[in-house]
Amino acid sequence: MNTPFQKETIFEHFAGRSTPLQRNLLNEWLKEPTNRELYYQWLEEWERTNWQLVTNDDIEFDKLLARIDQVSADADSETGRNVPLLPRWFQGRFLAVAAVLVVFFMTGLYLSRSWWMYQTVVTGYGEIHQEHLADGTLVTLNANSSLTIPRFDFGQGAREVWLRGEAEFNVARQPDRRRFVVKTDDDFDVEVLGTEFVVYTRNNTNRVALQKGRVKINYRSGKQLNLRPGDIVSLDETTGRLKIAKTGRPQQFSEWKHHRYHFDNTPVADVLKLLQDQFGVQVALADSTLSEQRISGQFKAQTASELIQALETILDLRAIHQGNHIELQPVDTLQ
Repeated sequence: MNTPFQKETIFEHFAGRSTPLQRNLLNEWLKEPTNRELYYQWLEEWERTNWQLVTNDDIEFDKLLARIDQVSADADSETGRNVPLLPRWFQGRFLAVAAVLVVFFMTGLYLSRSWWMYQTVVTGYGEIHQEHLADGTLVTLNANSSLTIPRFDFGQGAREVWLRGEAEFNVARQPDRRRFVVKTDDDFDVEVLGTEFVVYTRNNTNRVALQKGRVKINYRSGKQLNLRPGDIVSLDETTGRLKIAKTGRPQQFSEWKHHRYHFDNTPVADVLKLLQDQFGVQVALADSTLSEQRISGQFKAQTASELIQALETILDLRAIHQGNHIELQPVDTLQ
């Protein structure tokens, strides 16, 4: 959703002064996980300065205590208890303090409901993790990625998860054929009923490689596209361009889970980008023209060093290490 919301506008909404149009736009804006996090932060900030259940007015507080004392007195007369176990003034103030504590407790539960309802699985550089979801779906999370899922189960509605990075999904079918939706931070969602596919969402690019079954992509505020096995679809969020390709080996897009990397006439610049995404390693080229050279083949590498060694062999380069900086230089320049 591209509609921005300032803190002051959200505060007006909390105060009950938003228009119907603003509320509709806000509902769309809240579909983004990052927007929901910001919404809850502002809600907590607003509630700290706009208490609705507790007043700081001493007079009103004394009136509250008087009403509590009166209720206690009425209860005593009805039950025939003429001698309370505790002084009435103490009972009243105890009940008032308890009420305030309950308010704070319930407010804390409300503000932390996202933490109670959802959990986020995160992988580091070079780490691959498998997560079994409550519905039987198997998710293989690639390195440098995160997956937000319900902490307990999906409930009765659509099965929704949020992905940053890259993951392979083997979605379990449900008797009621409930939808399974993979959401990203961009306006790009993948909706399925039961299938195997890979979702990539990094560097302003969203890509889906469908291996089995059928999926539907929802993108750009209402646009939709149906995919069949072997379809590779990528959307550049910067340019808005959608590219569709076909492959006979869609499994190559998930070979990273076996520490294998498949390159098919791939520019060296894309391989260097993969090194940064997968292992957190930045590699520079001494000769910028090398970035357009292309490589093909399948390589097995569990570390960045192993993949860099493959580049050295194929392109006749040498990796020069200077602290955390790595530069690939042609061999003939080192002689």
